[in-house]
Amino acid sequence: MGFRQPLGCRGFLVAVSALLAAACGGRSAGLDAGSGASGTSGAGGLAGAAAGASGAVAEPDPSLPPPTGPFAVSDYFEPVGLGDGADPNNLEIDVNRSCKARPPGAVGDCYRFIAGYAAELWTGAWWLLPSARHEALPIAGSALRRVTFWAAVEHAPQKYSFTIGGFDGALSDPPTLGRDLLNTRTETTLTREWQQIGIDLPSPEQQLHQGPITTLASALTWSTNAQLSPTDLGDSPQTLYIDGIVYE
Repeated sequence: MGFRQPLGCRGFLVAVSALLAAACGGRSAGLDAGSGASGTSGAGGLAGAAAGASGAVAEPDPSLPPPTGPFAVSDYFEPVGLGDGADPNNLEIDVNRSCKARPPGAVGDCYRFIAGYAAELWTGAWWLLPSARHEALPIAGSALRRVTFWAAVEHAPQKYSFTIGGFDGALSDPPTLGRDLLNTRTETTLTREWQQIGIDLPSPEQQLHQGPITTLASALTWSTNAQLSPTDLGDSPQTLYIDGIVYE
């Protein structure tokens, strides 16, 4: 799968600034619902969502109706690279190709990201809706509890930031309709071994207070920088594997 950049230069810079702020402890646009992340063992499950297991590269189907419950992120969203903070093309994205041996029970697509950090020592990507769809996916937030996914790196242990939500299409160029009320982030150190990560959504009680989660513009974002991982990031490209992203 090739690089996709729907935001324009201004939107790219705004997006990078927001993710840099989040990775360094700041807050990006949206409602901060707090962090409820945990690492767990065992595979996430979602019946009938084994797309990508055959290694075929399949684009999300724009005719697929919005989910009414749990769903595999790759059924609706695709990864969009943000490069290295200066050049959006300085990130290679492979979908269902050159994946790490998949964890047991993984559903949906698998991903490999190869990042060249250049002078910025930063890199990241997020999962957005394809341009053929509306810019925010209707979801039944009250029926969902968390997002789970698997992550690992190819080389030395490295710390990554993961966020669900946090996208504001009004800041892109040209502006889009997508805007997240959800904005929840966690950080974790990844190794060569698969680690399953879970990030909690606001509970139904929290949504009554903060507002219901009825749409999702960015299903997941990852980023890392020299502050998160103060190693020699610029010495060689860094490889990140993501698999089995599920809202459940």
